[in-house]
Amino acid sequence: TSVAITSTVGSTALPARDVIAYALPTVQLSCLRAARADQKVYDSLMRLDEQNICRQVKAGIMYCTAGQSSEEDMYNNVHGSSLFNAFLECLGSTVPLKGFTKYRAQLDNKNDTTGTHSVYTEYNGNELMF
Repeated sequence: TSVAITSTVGSTALPARDVIAYALPTVQLSCLRAARADQKVYDSLMRLDEQNICRQVKAGIMYCTAGQSSEEDMYNNVHGSSLFNAFLECLGSTVPLKGFTKYRAQLDNKNDTTGTHSVYTEYNGNELMF
């Protein structure tokens, strides 16, 4: 399979694998197979395109001190180390939950029952709450 490349000078065909390798260097080309150009493939692609793509992600990050081995122990931590806090700053901005109007990941933004602050960021059209 080739991809036609057109310019004002002329046109040429490049192997599709070369184009993919250049445009998407992290894709393992050995995993790719040519698809059949039939109605079943077309219908499958249309169903895939119509699926709801989730643009909101929640992730829990816990601080574990020396000697802690259970989630319960970690949930009782009120503060993290300076290195842990620096790591959180790399992930996003610390935001007050009360009154927060963007993606809140099921955290309480009215009564602070799930905490007072969380870490939020937007990346490539996605909202992430940690």
